[in-house]
Amino acid sequence: MRFWIWLLLALVATTGSAWGFGFSANWQRSESSGAPTLWTQNYTFSFSQELSRAMNMGGSVRYSRQSQGDTWRESWAPSIFFNLSNDLFGFNLTGTGTRSETESTPVMKSRSWSAIFNTVYRQVSINLFGNLNRQWNEASPRTVDTKSHGWGVSLARRFKKGWLSNLNLTYDYRFDYNKDLVALSRTKSWSHVGRLSYSRVFYGINFSVFQQYSFLHSESDYTLGPGGRTRVGVDLSFNGTPPSLIQVGDQIVVISNREIQGLEFYRDWANRITIPGTYRWNIYYSTDGLNWNTLASGVALPYEFSSPLDYRYYKLEVVSGPPAGGEPLPDPRVRGFYYVTEGHTESETTHYQGNLSLSRNFPRNIYTGYYFSYDITSPKKGPEEKRFNHSFSSSWTPNKYFRPRFTVSYNLDDKEDRPREETWTYSLGIGSDPLETVSISGAYTYFKHWVGGEPTSQNEAYSLGTQMELYPDLILKINAGYNRNQSFGNATSVTRTYSTTWDLVARLRPEITVDLRVDYSRSKPSGGETSTSKRYTGTLNWRISDILFFNTIHTLTDSDGTTQYTYNYAISLAPTPKIRLSGGWSGSRDDTKTDTYSVNLFWDLGPHINFNTNYAWTKTDGNTSWSWFINLSLVF
Repeated sequence: MRFWIWLLLALVATTGSAWGFGFSANWQRSESSGAPTLWTQNYTFSFSQELSRAMNMGGSVRYSRQSQGDTWRESWAPSIFFNLSNDLFGFNLTGTGTRSETESTPVMKSRSWSAIFNTVYRQVSINLFGNLNRQWNEASPRTVDTKSHGWGVSLARRFKKGWLSNLNLTYDYRFDYNKDLVALSRTKSWSHVGRLSYSRVFYGINFSVFQQYSFLHSESDYTLGPGGRTRVGVDLSFNGTPPSLIQVGDQIVVISNREIQGLEFYRDWANRITIPGTYRWNIYYSTDGLNWNTLASGVALPYEFSSPLDYRYYKLEVVSGPPAGGEPLPDPRVRGFYYVTEGHTESETTHYQGNLSLSRNFPRNIYTGYYFSYDITSPKKGPEEKRFNHSFSSSWTPNKYFRPRFTVSYNLDDKEDRPREETWTYSLGIGSDPLETVSISGAYTYFKHWVGGEPTSQNEAYSLGTQMELYPDLILKINAGYNRNQSFGNATSVTRTYSTTWDLVARLRPEITVDLRVDYSRSKPSGGETSTSKRYTGTLNWRISDILFFNTIHTLTDSDGTTQYTYNYAISLAPTPKIRLSGGWSGSRDDTKTDTYSVNLFWDLGPHINFNTNYAWTKTDGNTSWSWFINLSLVF
């Protein structure tokens, strides 16, 4: 940190006085019954200066601290930048540092520099880039100490005239080097990527094509441990937004691009803090992210598989462990790991992918379209994987009374070390508007999945829906469906499901809207018992005035003889443009009786400061709990 502080002070002191400064601060206090007070504070100081029309520079310092009881987490993040831009080229230099610490871990530090140079030569865009990184902690001896650097070049050309118009060509080269001074290992890799995209209209046919070729070479050197092997970690990406909190029942899906032999979960990666080993998880794997197979149940993390697995998706389900309010995840990361038994390894992977799209609008409002895509991964050592997709769609709109549409698609996933997977999907739908106040639609969908040439599942779905305006401001929506799902294997099973929905929406007055809805479903598996569910919902929205709004929702659910009633009343008041007050009462009645009362206040105190607070009180079968949140923000 001293290095960055002296560097920032030197910049401000030696480059004149025409600096622009900014400052923001945020304070949060959160209390709840049975838990220590949670304090959060964040500060950001920024500065910048225009050195000339072509040059500017600046930086920032961010500080944050979170504490609860005897636990705390603190971090600093200074950064600087310099930009130069003129008619010939552009240049950017950025430096960033971090310092992070908790009550139970040593100080973690990092430093990184990156530079980008770009220019255009004979209509070719040229980008050169490089980076230098270091991360270490202050444990004795150090448990984290890594160095890395990389550089690369990118070339791009876009054609704008003649038949080559809309043709885009790009080429990327990248080199990376990583060294772990604790594990005594190093890895270097380089890659080539070429892309082509082109789109045009030929005789009324919309045509577009995309092609990409990539080649990756990697070499690694390891220091083998006891047993003649060492463990190597690899980051897995979240399928969606990373979670900020986990509770019992939550599911986390991650994506893997290689073979792994285990999983580990860090709740705070910056400080290398893992999820407590007392938590229990169910682990699943999948090739498509839809059909899941159980890998392990009720296990702790990190968890090592009995043998290496190479699947695209893994799902972690929390079974037990997190406290009632959940476990915060300030910097979550799920990692896979595998073992190597050789001191030197090399790998090469060639990757091809592309797509083709054709579509045309024919006379009499007939539309047809075709789409094809492929993705082939071919490693020098290991199984080759191929994915193909074909889809065709067509629609016809002769008039408002008859609008048919048809879609068919085929998917193939073929990997050398596992059975081939195939999927066919057909869909036929019809829409009609027989009257200006009536719309009708229906559809049939058929789906079948094969593994190794043998069918594994089949689904047929029928749906029919209509929307009718019975009177002005009175609309009735009716939907009905039938689904037949069949699974094959050692024991073939069939599940039939019927469902219907009636929804009546009425605008009683310009400021009052009522919505009454009934949902019914019945499902029966072969050899099993029939399951029935009924749900009745009523909603009222009332804009009482320009500053006052009221809303209430009531739901009664009856599922196989089990009844639950839930309700919610909410009111919001905005007496001035700068003050908003809201409150509510919600609850449920089933085997337990729960009521929650809450109130929230937001106050814009001025152009640079605002205040927000929320209080909630809950009573469940005689047991009470409460929470109180306060937030103050300051921005200059």
